[in-house]
Amino acid sequence: MKPEQAADSRVGLWRGGVLLALFGVFLLDLLVPLGIAHAALYALVVVLAALSGRTGLILLAAGIATILGLAAFWLQYPPQPGIPTSFVVVNRIISIVAVLASAGLGMALVRRAEELQKTRHRAHEGEHMREMAGRVARLGAWSMDRSTGRVSWTPEAAEIHDQSVDGMPELEQGIDYYAPEFRHDVRETLRKCLDEGVGYDREWQLQLADGRRRWVRAIGEPTRDSEGRIVGAHGALQDIDHLKRTEAEAQLTRTRLWQLANAMPMMVWTADTGGQLEFQNRFILEYTGVGKAEALVGDRWIKRLHPDDRQPVIKLWQHCVDTGSPYSTEFRVRRHDGQYRWFHASASPIKGPDGEIDAWIGACIDVEEQRRLADRLVETLETISDVFYTFDRDWRFTYINASGERLSGLKRDQLIGEVLWDKFPDVQGTDFEHRYRHAMESGEAVHFTEYYPGFDVWLETKAFPTEDGLAVFLRDITSQRQAEDRLRQAQRLEAVGQLTGGLAHDFNNLLTVIGGNAELVSEMLGEHDDARELVKMILAAAERGSDLTRRLLAFARKQTLEPAATDINRLIADMEPLLRHTLGDHIESEFARAGGLWRALIDPGQLEDALLNLCLNARDAMVDGGRLTIETYNAHLDADYCRNHEEVDPGQYVAIAVSDTGHGMDKETASRAFEPFFSGKTDNQGTGLGLAMVFGFVKQSGGHIKIYTEPDQGTTVRLYLPRTHQNVQPHQADPIAKGGGKATVMLVEDDELVREYARRQLEVLGYGVIEAEDGPDALERLEQVENVDVLFTDVVMPGGMSGRDLAEVAMEKHPDVKVLYTSGYTENAIVHHGRLDPGVHMLSKPWRRDQLARALQEVLSD
Repeated sequence: MKPEQAADSRVGLWRGGVLLALFGVFLLDLLVPLGIAHAALYALVVVLAALSGRTGLILLAAGIATILGLAAFWLQYPPQPGIPTSFVVVNRIISIVAVLASAGLGMALVRRAEELQKTRHRAHEGEHMREMAGRVARLGAWSMDRSTGRVSWTPEAAEIHDQSVDGMPELEQGIDYYAPEFRHDVRETLRKCLDEGVGYDREWQLQLADGRRRWVRAIGEPTRDSEGRIVGAHGALQDIDHLKRTEAEAQLTRTRLWQLANAMPMMVWTADTGGQLEFQNRFILEYTGVGKAEALVGDRWIKRLHPDDRQPVIKLWQHCVDTGSPYSTEFRVRRHDGQYRWFHASASPIKGPDGEIDAWIGACIDVEEQRRLADRLVETLETISDVFYTFDRDWRFTYINASGERLSGLKRDQLIGEVLWDKFPDVQGTDFEHRYRHAMESGEAVHFTEYYPGFDVWLETKAFPTEDGLAVFLRDITSQRQAEDRLRQAQRLEAVGQLTGGLAHDFNNLLTVIGGNAELVSEMLGEHDDARELVKMILAAAERGSDLTRRLLAFARKQTLEPAATDINRLIADMEPLLRHTLGDHIESEFARAGGLWRALIDPGQLEDALLNLCLNARDAMVDGGRLTIETYNAHLDADYCRNHEEVDPGQYVAIAVSDTGHGMDKETASRAFEPFFSGKTDNQGTGLGLAMVFGFVKQSGGHIKIYTEPDQGTTVRLYLPRTHQNVQPHQADPIAKGGGKATVMLVEDDELVREYARRQLEVLGYGVIEAEDGPDALERLEQVENVDVLFTDVVMPGGMSGRDLAEVAMEKHPDVKVLYTSGYTENAIVHHGRLDPGVHMLSKPWRRDQLARALQEVLSD
């Protein structure tokens, strides 16, 4: 049974016994008249309840006894005859007083007993706590009787000496418990205590029986009798071996920490709670050149700071000391040679168990080189062509370089601290926002290319997340994109050129046969023959086909040009009547020809076609009338302009500007204006080859073309033609076609139909003809004849030998032979950069008899 349960059981027994006794006295009181003696028994029962030691049971017994005594009185009233009522009443009052007196006395005795019990418990508890404290603190007491020389000690003191508590050592034996080097001091200290009454508090080392040593703290004072004479000594002994070892370890740790601090290549220091420096490591002393005696304690370190840094540093340091917040800043410190170097300083408070700051510890790292590198990095960032800027995590600009200022058109102070989305709201919803947010949230770098309409540029973007936010590089790749577009355009042109060349060769062969034979049929028909109209239609269709092929070759820059020094003003003046007639009366025309205009190296016939095409386009753009202006002037295109435009070299040019006041073009239409078969006209007007032909002709001529247009604002096309210093040659009329006389022509043509048509035309012109179908066949026939006046050969032929190869071999065997080439497409065999090689005669397909006659006469007369 638990103690609590046993106590409750005893209380129950006492309560039952008291109640039973009260009931017995009550019965006796009812049965016996008068009841003087038995009425006093109620008081005895209360005394019995007091023996239980429970005040509650005493009060319960007193209360019940009083109630029962009064009840018995009422039940026996009136008293028996012969017994006075007053006597009975007095008897009951005395009984109740006795009960109450007994209860009061019992309560007082119980309280006294409880107080004594508590006093004994406290004394026992105090003794127990002293024992526990002694064991925990390893603290024992001792006393020494001077007359006997005996020492008595507590168990704790005996345990500290590693001895039995029953042992009662003598004084000398007790001194021998200490290590030899401490015994003299122990003996001398005890002598002063006993002889001179001097108390002591010393630390000595015991030497235990097993050889171990133990540090103790010994406290002693003299013991005096009633007359004040010293009769002994008493004191306490504490085992402080653990404390001494901990202190030694702490001291070793502190020593190592200071050694580490002195070995570190940075400033290490401590400060008190008021911020005054207490410790500086060796680096500080060596850097500043002060000695230990002059250490920068207190606030002396402030004088070592750069004058411009002192007040901000002091203000921040005092704020951190007052608030207990960590300290971090950068400032310049003067070195012993007078040079200032940048340091990054940081410090943290050291707090005790109560949470209060006990000290500060800090370090200063030399960041001079980092600052220089950072300055160089900033200089680099300021000079690179790429845009670089940084955001914090709230998307506020924290830095932007000079290229960023140029791209945005805003100054740095207009952007730093501003939120990206507020400053550039059109960025929201774009790929820039999505990619930036992804980089910031995921911590992953992003790399993408996107067009930004706000700046009208293509940007290659690299965004790198940092601890502070986001760092972004932007590279304007608009020129690169344009170059790529130009490359794709050039590749398309090359593909179109290859296709066009192949088609032109075969198509021009067909047109030569069709047109030529239609011409022969026309000559054989009578003047009024109805079939002549059909032949004219065939000739017109052939001519249109020839014109289409010529335009395609012009766009693909594959046509054969005959550039010459040309007076552009004279050329335009000669074209003026034709142009005015072409434009019509509803369009005004103005010709502004600059004085002192340079000469241009250009094919004048092709230029006339180009100007006519431009005027026709302008006319179609001014349906309701308007004004056409043709202006000439000298122009110089510099390197900056040429870097931003495709296929144009810096230099001097003769410029022609053709401007109209028509409906103009939007940006997308203008970007495709020079594409073949693309037309901005409605109702299927035009072939879409006019501007493409002009573009190809100008580019093939080494010039430049630029279009300027806006919707409803008209269009200006500027042609930049290469300047030449050659003189303009006088115009010679084409020779009149005549017969061929007795000249012999070797005809080399792989296409049988063309060869047959050419043979007939040559015979009609009176020439002798020797036919060959390719180069090897022609060489074989040359071996068989003695005299050939003209080699009339196709340029592009199968069999591995071109017309140029054939001509070179033929002229080796027949040095006097003349050569006339013919082709629908030369493929650079005798034409380079659109120009015939010097001394070369060329008859382009499709040709007519009169053209053949003139070409042969030119060759024979050369």
